[in-house]
Amino acid sequence: MAVVGCGTTTSEKPTPPFSAPPADCAPVQEVGNSSVSSFAGRLYEPSLEFRSERPEQEFARVLTCYGAYVGNGQLVAGDADPRAATVYVTIAVRQKDSFSGDDVVDETKRSFASYRDQLPRPAKIIAGVGNDAYVTNEATDTDARATVDFRVDNVTVQVRLNKTYTQRPTPQHESSVESDAVSLARSLAAGVATFM
Repeated sequence: MAVVGCGTTTSEKPTPPFSAPPADCAPVQEVGNSSVSSFAGRLYEPSLEFRSERPEQEFARVLTCYGAYVGNGQLVAGDADPRAATVYVTIAVRQKDSFSGDDVVDETKRSFASYRDQLPRPAKIIAGVGNDAYVTNEATDTDARATVDFRVDNVTVQVRLNKTYTQRPTPQHESSVESDAVSLARSLAAGVATFM
């Protein structure tokens, strides 16, 4: 008769797969460059680089990459193309701390789902982008914005894409912005191991 579970057990916490965000935005931009050039269209300039932003005091391990693509004034009212496009990519890495449970990945998963469930408007779940992903949309008189949040293990990434038009964005514009944001998120999720 075998005795299962006898012996000493260790309370070692699993090591999270990722320990810090990238040092800067260059590798993030490299992975997402094809998507960015696609959504920015005529506004895209290959010489423009993502700007890296970090909190002054790093309470969390976070890197924000920001890119702005602005028209040269040749667009006219009624033009279907945006006159500006901006993208933010925020990468946050959850670490072991006194607030985390034994498993940092599991804690990141719970926190990600909790944040999604507390949004003021229901989010649309996206399949095939990281471990979990969802998108939300917003439109104003001139802007259409889509925000995609996704998780890979203990890393959460937010992609926020905004396009500004000469007139109120149409449903087609809004759909296009969402599609472009999801495309960029998909690229980043697939390449997260290359820039982390």
